[in-house]
Amino acid sequence: MRKNKIKQMMLDGKPVINGWCTIPSTVSCEAMTQQGWDSLTIDMQHGLIDYSNALPMLQTISATNLTPLVRVNWNEPGQIMKILDAGCYGVICPMVSNKQEAEQFVKACMYPPKGYRSFGPVRGLMYGGADYPDHANDEILKIAMIETKESLEKLDEIMSTPGIDAIYIGPADLSLALGEKPGFDRPENSKAYSEILRILEHAKKNNIFAGIHNGTPEYSLKMIEKGFNFVTIASDLRFLSSEAKKNVDKIKGTEIKKERLLTAPVSPIEYGIYQMESHVVEELQNYCMDLFNDPMLEQRKFNSSTASHIEHQYIATDDINKTVTSCAKQLIKSMCPDIPDYLM
Repeated sequence: MRKNKIKQMMLDGKPVINGWCTIPSTVSCEAMTQQGWDSLTIDMQHGLIDYSNALPMLQTISATNLTPLVRVNWNEPGQIMKILDAGCYGVICPMVSNKQEAEQFVKACMYPPKGYRSFGPVRGLMYGGADYPDHANDEILKIAMIETKESLEKLDEIMSTPGIDAIYIGPADLSLALGEKPGFDRPENSKAYSEILRILEHAKKNNIFAGIHNGTPEYSLKMIEKGFNFVTIASDLRFLSSEAKKNVDKIKGTEIKKERLLTAPVSPIEYGIYQMESHVVEELQNYCMDLFNDPMLEQRKFNSSTASHIEHQYIATDDINKTVTSCAKQLIKSMCPDIPDYLM
């Protein structure tokens, strides 16, 4: 049977960088396969993908050396067995809250006597090889998502379930379970962040792999440094949206700034940024994002989208914005020494 590349990577202590597909298209999936990921996950839960989309997407991934994974939309045996028969090499199961649910998930992934998976791996044989039935129980990754309030109280019983290879943290649902707003890349002063580290420690204790969904590469690297074996960065749709918006904003943002200079008084910050080249503006954006990520600042008071529009959005209304504005003034002055002092 074809070996599960990312399972071996994790056994060897190498972090897995996973891509995430939510768009029901073989074209976008093919584009994702060309970006250097170790694996690609087809999201059948919150993505727009059903079985008729997932099958050709699995075929697309199979033309590469990436490991194909699928997140199913529920812990339902029939759905799990069907997508395994289609040739995926790992199943991510959402909302696993206790040992009984973990056992149900594992058994749906495994042939007897360890489970009750029905035999008929039509495409599994094509992708995995003629000896697929002999090794599938060991090669297929069974990944349980930890994201409910109940699961946080039963970490060890879930993680010690025979057959569970890994856990995967969904930060959005985890945050909701803790009474916080949903989102990725949880700040260090949040309850979700503390729970993420606690979940990781329990995974290590139970000798299974740990994965987490992230919004940015920077946060993914941070999670790898903490000890996570498997990190996902955003998704195909998020990459498409953010890159398109960034490029449109570069054009429209310039026009907005020109219009402001002609029709309304501008602040010293706006004047300074208007004088900058685009690469300097980007450096300022990155600088301010570093400030935003500083745990010493009260992150709950700002919207991180401010950073992506910082070249024309500098109204200081709270302590954080004042801090950013002060630092921005210093940075602008150092980069644009010709700005008159009275404007600063």
